[in-house]
Amino acid sequence: PPPTGAPSATDLLLDGIAAHYTQGYAAGAQILRTACDQFGTGMSPENELRGLALAIMLAGQHLWDFPHLELLSDRYLELARGLGALSELPAALSLKVFCLMFAGELNAGEALSQELHAVTEATGANFGPHAALIVAAMRGRPDQVTSLIDAARSDLNQRGEGYGMATAYLTSAMANNGVGNYQAALRSASD
Repeated sequence: PPPTGAPSATDLLLDGIAAHYTQGYAAGAQILRTACDQFGTGMSPENELRGLALAIMLAGQHLWDFPHLELLSDRYLELARGLGALSELPAALSLKVFCLMFAGELNAGEALSQELHAVTEATGANFGPHAALIVAAMRGRPDQVTSLIDAARSDLNQRGEGYGMATAYLTSAMANNGVGNYQAALRSASD
């Protein structure tokens, strides 16, 4: 059933992605932008925390909206740390690493990636090496990307983490393309 009263920002995220697939990009994008603008307003910190990963991914992957990506990833990390939400901290750190790397802030991204590694080691969290992969790719380190993929492939496949493998192949293509290994980049992009 539709919500009673005005839809929340989370409702708008879902409405926006649904509109994207049923009415086209323009219709969905308009709703998603409104959701990103409103995200967090009138929400408890716990509810905001629950929806931020989706908001960040939609802002980045569907809208290519860097200002919202940056704002929302900052807020996600702030809430995860502030609330002591250890189960959310790896995702918040990883998404912030992606944001920093795409902004060209390689040193800051690498530092957060190292923090993410320390958090997952300390908590025993089983989290794919997404952040380390993007750092290695943006630094032009195809051998490091390959090592990370080889170390994580079995675990990612066993968990059915298709996003993790897609990230692995994308970062391999990026790293190889960046150092002029175009055939290797093409193979990775084709996987």
